[in-house]
Order: sequence, then C-alpha cells, then structure tokens
Amino acid sequence: MEWIKKGLIYKPQKKHLWMQTHAQVPVADKVDEERIRIYFGTRDNEKRTLTTYIEVEADNPQNILYEHNKPILPLGDVGCFDDSGVMPSCIVNHKGIKYFYYLGWNAGLTARYRVADGLGISEDNGKTFKKYSRGPIMDRNIIDPISTSIQSIIIENNIWRAWYMSYTEWKIINGVSEPFTILNMLNPMTVYTGQLKTLFVLILRTKTKVEYLFQAL
Repeated sequence: MEWIKKGLIYKPQKKHLWMQTHAQVPVADKVDEERIRIYFGTRDNEKRTLTTYIEVEADNPQNILYEHNKPILPLGDVGCFDDSGVMPSCIVNHKGIKYFYYLGWNAGLTARYRVADGLGISEDNGKTFKKYSRGPIMDRNIIDPISTSIQSIIIENNIWRAWYMSYTEWKIINGVSEPFTILNMLNPMTVYTGQLKTLFVLILRTKTKVEYLFQAL
C-alpha cells in the first residue's frame, strides 16, 4: 500500500480560549462511508490539553464538514492525573458504545510531566462522553515505574489487546528533560466477554515479561 501525503488538513483558528494552539495526536473514527471524525488534542494559553474533534469528507479530508465547538471531556480536578491534559489516544467501538481512551497528564517538577491513562464512554454515538472514573484506569506501577500511555487497542475473539508505552527514564538533552519509552503489549491471560471498563486488575511478573488480566464489568 502506498501512502499519499495530503498536507495540512486543519489548524486551530483561536476561536476559543481553550483552543489556541496545537491539533495533535489525531485519532480517526469512521462515522459512515462519507464522513470521518478526527479527535485531536488542542491547547490553551496555559499549555493545558483538551480534546475536541472535526468531521471531514472521507475521500477528501481537506473538506471539513463540521468543527466541534467544545471539548468532549473536561480537565480533571486539581491534583487528579488529568488536571493539566486530556489527550486522545485511541477509540474503540463495541456493541454500540464508544470507548475513548485518553492520556491524562499533569505538570511535574523534576520531570516536565507525568502521564497515566483514562477512559471516556459515549452511549449516544459520540455526541457526548462521560469519564469512567476520576482516577486513571492504568498508571505507573512496579513494572512501569515512571509513566504509561496506551497507544492502541484491538478486539480479537472477545479479547481486548492493548499496546502501550512504558516510560523507562527521563534524560536531560540540550538542557531539556525528555522521556525515553519502550512499547509493550498488554497480554490478557483469560478471556472475558463483557464490556471492558477496567483495563487491568492484576499484574503478574515473571523474569521475561509482564502479563495483565483484563476485567470486564
């Protein structure tokens, strides 16, 4: 398959205080044969990230059909994992429900930021979303001691498989702290057939790999 570069599709026009810069980490969701919804992270003047979306013509993405005028989810309460950012990661459509996985982050002191994973749920085809919880569904732990960020989730035979980045360390490069990551896979050992709401409930550690159990509630 040959990729064709289409060039610039969209950039913020500073119409809203919460959308001053950035249209980053785009996540595409097919609405129908003629329309694609693109979720993206945008920033205000305090560099906080919120997620909104545009809808474009499927065969001509430069043709913007709709521009949403508000964030799909709010920032978290002060001190919560997503009080500085709600950035898109991936979206899963399953049994009429949209599961919107996002990267919640807050500003750091020794490191520039810390990332954990949140979940928003829509039961009206993406018109509105509601946070599943105030806290993250996945966060740093004994195996991933710095930060985690989910990158992709695929359902195969009722098994939810997730690929995520584990932050291994921060390094100072040209006077700026930068994260180094590795890509891991969440490997469920047991098949659950219900709706996935809690991403993992148990971590099993061996000498060579980490395995997570999925929990369907």
